Amino acid sequence: MDWYAAEAGPGMTTWFKPKDRYNAPNDGISVEEEAGVAGSLSSHYQALAALRHAHPALLGGAFAPAKVIEGEGVYAYTRHAPPTAASAEEWFLVILNLSGKPQQAALELGLATPGPFAAVDALSGEAWPDVPADQPYRVELAPASGVVLQFSKP
Repeated sequence: MDWYAAEAGPGMTTWFKPKDRYNAPNDGISVEEEAGVAGSLSSHYQALAALRHAHPALLGGAFAPAKVIEGEGVYAYTRHAPPTAASAEEWFLVILNLSGKPQQAALELGLATPGPFAAVDALSGEAWPDVPADQPYRVELAPASGVVLQFSKP
């Protein structure tokens, strides 16, 4: 992990750096170089961390793996937080395509609350296919990708 553009500075670890390594000084991918850059890996991780801290379901809600009935290399799980005096009920679905190929995934979510649900990407707000009641949830996933979907009643 490069913290600084020059690969040197307080707190930097020192390790053997072979000539064919993936990182190099001033390559644009250190934390210092990505700070404040929209679309960077650093800003993406910061957005994920902020999302997690903003939602009780993601921070400490009930975890349940989804059954993947179609989709090679796909892993998915739900997070749920019941309503409280401070927050509304929340449902999230995290889907990861761990393969290097696009996947048509079908998931059995096993939700305690019956659907249907509307689904949106929790980071971008982009609409995803609605979650049907009592049927597998079908989605298309890009290679080596992941999405955090937030569910709501339509």
